[in-house]
Amino acid sequence: MKKKLVLAVTVIACMVCSIGATSCTFAEDTTLEYSYSIDNSETISLKGSTAQSSSNNVEVKNSTVTIKSAGTYKITGTLKDGQIIVNAGKDDTVTLILDNANINCSTSAPIYSKQSGTTVVYLADKSTNSLTDTATDVEKENSAIYAQDNLVIAGTGSLKITANENDGIKSKDDLVIENGNININTNKDGIQGKDSITIKDCTITITSGADGIKSNNDKDEEKGYILIDGGTFNIASGEDAIQAETNLAINGGNFAVVSGGGNEKSTKTHDEGFGGGPRPEGDKGENRAPPDDNGERPEPPEMENGQPPEMPEGNDSEVKNKNNKEEKSAETTSEEESVSTKGLKAGGNLTITSGNFNLDCADDTLHAGGTIAISDGTITALSGDDGIHSDTELTITGGTIDIQKSYEGLEGVNINIEGGNISIVASDDGINVNDSNGLLNITAGTTYVNARGDGLDSNGSITMSGGTVLVDGPTSNGDGALDYDYTANITGGTLVTAGSSGMVQAITASDNKSTLNLYFTETQKANTLVIITDESSNIVCAYKPTKDLQNLVIYNSDILKNKKYTVSVGGTITGESVKGYYESGTVTDAEKLCTFTPISSITSITDTGEARAERGTDGGFGGPRGEKRENFDGTKNKENKDSSTETTTSQAK
Repeated sequence: MKKKLVLAVTVIACMVCSIGATSCTFAEDTTLEYSYSIDNSETISLKGSTAQSSSNNVEVKNSTVTIKSAGTYKITGTLKDGQIIVNAGKDDTVTLILDNANINCSTSAPIYSKQSGTTVVYLADKSTNSLTDTATDVEKENSAIYAQDNLVIAGTGSLKITANENDGIKSKDDLVIENGNININTNKDGIQGKDSITIKDCTITITSGADGIKSNNDKDEEKGYILIDGGTFNIASGEDAIQAETNLAINGGNFAVVSGGGNEKSTKTHDEGFGGGPRPEGDKGENRAPPDDNGERPEPPEMENGQPPEMPEGNDSEVKNKNNKEEKSAETTSEEESVSTKGLKAGGNLTITSGNFNLDCADDTLHAGGTIAISDGTITALSGDDGIHSDTELTITGGTIDIQKSYEGLEGVNINIEGGNISIVASDDGINVNDSNGLLNITAGTTYVNARGDGLDSNGSITMSGGTVLVDGPTSNGDGALDYDYTANITGGTLVTAGSSGMVQAITASDNKSTLNLYFTETQKANTLVIITDESSNIVCAYKPTKDLQNLVIYNSDILKNKKYTVSVGGTITGESVKGYYESGTVTDAEKLCTFTPISSITSITDTGEARAERGTDGGFGGPRGEKRENFDGTKNKENKDSSTETTTSQAK
């Protein structure tokens, strides 16, 4: 029976994959085509310390079997301490059918493809095979299956690999694995394909001291990639679970991953203080832009067409992580010197189009030096560092993402949330845009953040035009549920941020809508219901934060200017909720606190109904920061003496 495996690929933008029954798209103008036959095979019988074959293309010398020409060879029996060597023509295809074959080698690789165009290891149907490497650290043929050229592993049988001091499977060129059940136990890397790895519809279990699956060609930008199209993966790795030097694309599959011993091995902790980076002693909420040579602070940048300002160009050291240059530099150096223990890691782009992922990692669960694009799938993550980290742009358009533990949940230069159902628990920032040129842009989906540090943190700007975002922010006054350096422009969707009051920032709204910025005179206990109702007693918003509460910021399309609303707390509510947020329901036994009438984009009041004048609202630079401010006097429509820094906030009763 002839088999033909074709791998033909095209890269479009962020590595969108198109996968058929026998093809997959990956690298522009790259076609990997392998054809082999499992019919008309010649038999090699392993007999303990030697072997037998009638083929003229097979040479047996003691316990070493050498295959010298293209063809198909069925291997059966046991070789106690020996080796299968493929040494054929450089363009030959050699197919090894393992049919209940067991090979042990104490000096080198049990299967060593020294030369061929492609070596195919075919696992016969219902067969059980094993390869054991007992060598102490072989420098050259340092894996149980070692190929100098292309390597294909196919068939529906099973293969157990024990590599005591070396890698499990290694190819110096392209590696393809299709079907089969493969179990690898090794002190080093589990599977390594230098130029590329393509895996389709197989079951792979790896326990490795180093990386689980790795493609490591760092000399050719079109190589060093990994493509996975379905299958079941159980990986426990001492270092990265799946690592691609360039791009990693996953289109389906079930993944259970533990890297570096899991998230409990991380030592990263959140230092409560000023969210978003260090601030000068005594910062009381002034704009965060530094003063010029004359001691004057610049005016906030203007918005054009609802877009954040274009930042000045400069080298990376000048614009990246501007609040944390020295710390980040030291951290990067430390990371480079330390062992990488990430879950799914790409030096280039990382793309997930579907799949089920359970990831428990000492470092980031998903990490890319380029972009990350997630369009579907279910991801459950426990991370010792970032849940999902991109060095450039992170885009989520669909799927379910549940980051149950992390230092920071989502991190990137730009973060786009365009769909999906996202839940984040973070000991530091929930979502962090780490570049002053960066943007957090939310257009759809449901996002919940429970953060000990800043909830939504952008060193650049924030825009939101749709979706639902809920934030249970910090209880310390050194962090804020919402934190941005330039502008936060919201034109649609629903935003609710709950947290402490010491570092509160509101947002900029537009049209006939208003944002409620509500300060509580006394801390509300965790799980206390906060209800906003309209003049007809209809619920506009009801939210039950999971932590103690001093401030609540609410924006949705139902809070309109010049309409009267009531704030109440406590009691109980019936109806369906999303992470404590209710759009409707029946409330009983709630305590009425105050009423208010929005007359501007920002309605800033205390729970007694007193108006509060804020700095940086209506697009102001940096927003209110610093210690709790006592700059309101309880009057209605307080006159704004300096329209550039203080705005009339509401008509409250």
